[in-house]
Amino acid sequence: MHRLGVGTYLGELEETVTLTTELDGGGQVRLTLDGQDMVDARVFTLPAESGERRTLQITLSGPLGATCVVTMAVVDGSTDGDFLICQAHDPKPVHTCTFDAAAKAVIAKFAIAIGAAPAVPEAAAGGKGKKSATGKKAKTTKKGGGA
Repeated sequence: MHRLGVGTYLGELEETVTLTTELDGGGQVRLTLDGQDMVDARVFTLPAESGERRTLQITLSGPLGATCVVTMAVVDGSTDGDFLICQAHDPKPVHTCTFDAAAKAVIAKFAIAIGAAPAVPEAAAGGKGKKSATGKKAKTTKKGGGA
């Protein structure tokens, strides 16, 4: 999955999204996916149809200063996060994230366009006569006998 902007993601059809939430300061978090409370679930899949969207809402409630760190995986080969804090001017913050689904070939083209390395199986990336992700033959080095 790739991050397109703040709270906006693009992923493969039926790709799995894993969330973690870490609370501090006495707050409570509520996650809703497409309007349905996720209760304790922290994993969901993207739609099976290209162009379809899932919408995640993260709501933090609690005393002033309560915080929630949300981690989403896997985004651009790692994780992405969000931070909510209960403040006097925003005592019950709500953040919305959208997750759009597209075909694997489209995601691969997008990854190239943004300079992200496409996923390449380890066996295909190295070894004598094998082509790397750039399409060039991988170089092999002979190890010397040592001193």
